[in-house]
Amino acid sequence: MSVDQDTRSINSRRVVLARVEVPYIGPVDVFSCHLSWLDNGFREQFPRLRQWAGERQNGGAAATLLCGDFNIPAGREGYAIATADSLFADQFLLAQLRQRAADGFGPPPPESPRPDPADGRIDYLFAHRDGRLEAVAARELFTDTDYGRVSDHTGYLVEFEPR
Repeated sequence: MSVDQDTRSINSRRVVLARVEVPYIGPVDVFSCHLSWLDNGFREQFPRLRQWAGERQNGGAAATLLCGDFNIPAGREGYAIATADSLFADQFLLAQLRQRAADGFGPPPPESPRPDPADGRIDYLFAHRDGRLEAVAARELFTDTDYGRVSDHTGYLVEFEPR
């Protein structure tokens, strides 16, 4: 994804893709990402990733998921770049908003929800809007109280149902 292709450089960013055959759903493309911070390459890397993932979605994937460390704070400029064209949406946020609405604590989520900038996340699960999966539940893992810390990042578990 990065201009720098030197495998020994911290500025070299690669993305791994796995196509998983999900019974009764079909092929789901899962991209494992670790992109650069906004001013260190994200602006160039995310459009490349979006194009690649969009081609895969249009090439027969039932769903396309971009997962990992995007190094963009929730609700800020990088997040706006990632979600600007509404091609990819933040599934953790959508699932939380859907859960709140189902529990009677809020309206249904808008098509392109915006997180609270105090959210603090830089790790995401974005899904292509043409995918046949819908995020229905989400929770944060690997916190002090849920499985314990394993890294300087927490994890995000998102459950999907077919649409």
